[in-house]
Amino acid sequence: MKSNRPFYIALSYLFALTITAFAQEAKVDPKKTEDITFELTKPLKFVDRPRTVNFITKANIEKLRNRPILAMREIDIGKGTLNQQLFDEGITLRKGRKGEEKIQVRTCKEYDDALLAGYAPDGTWEIGVASYFKYSCGTLNLLQKATRHKRSFLPTRNQELFDLTLLPLKLFPIVSDYEQTYGRDIENETYHDQAEKGELEVIENTPHKFVCKDDGLKQRLTEVVRADFNGDGTEDILFHEAVAAIDATYRTYNLIILTRKSSRAKYEMVFKSKFVMLPKHLDKALKGE
Repeated sequence: MKSNRPFYIALSYLFALTITAFAQEAKVDPKKTEDITFELTKPLKFVDRPRTVNFITKANIEKLRNRPILAMREIDIGKGTLNQQLFDEGITLRKGRKGEEKIQVRTCKEYDDALLAGYAPDGTWEIGVASYFKYSCGTLNLLQKATRHKRSFLPTRNQELFDLTLLPLKLFPIVSDYEQTYGRDIENETYHDQAEKGELEVIENTPHKFVCKDDGLKQRLTEVVRADFNGDGTEDILFHEAVAAIDATYRTYNLIILTRKSSRAKYEMVFKSKFVMLPKHLDKALKGE
């Protein structure tokens, strides 16, 4: 089968450009944001110390972009059991029709520069490791032009963040058209409505993490940081989303920004990046194996 390496290159290139374009469109004066400190509920992790970073200042972002990223990798220890281990060796990215050109990257600066130069992770294992780079590097890039909010309609840290009545059903990942999937218009439906119908199960709902599933996909949303990401004065929330097919190998890793425009409004999406881990059989097929 004909190789489809351009698919990988385009996907990674699109990820880099999407976050860059969003940051550039944000109506923020950089001179007014240098003294901001952001508190992360989901920390960034690095190889060198301090290994865990929960507070990020504007002035420190470039330094963090030059620190090596700490990732995790899954090790098969037999009998179908996978064990996660720390991985500090970076990731090998490739480009060219057969991946003949390769580069080893360990920092966000190296990773972002490589993506823009046409390099991409090649294969399911590399894409899995790359998801850690995407989270850390994407978060830093989005915070680069984030600023303080002037108003907020988000729940406070003492209130329920993942109120199912505030989550539009269209935020739940599906693989086809909404009406085709659900057999009805879901424009005004929420996660609560779907749960009431018995078509959505909430697995975990904590102050900063939410996990749910339907009969095909499981979604995990983890709060990362709150800020005004697009310069409209309203507070937004950056989430790390992980989606996995039930009883299959399909996975996606995304960065999502949600906001509320009023005290009576539901959440709405401001931004979403996308990074896909292909099922193993499709991954091999696309590479002509």
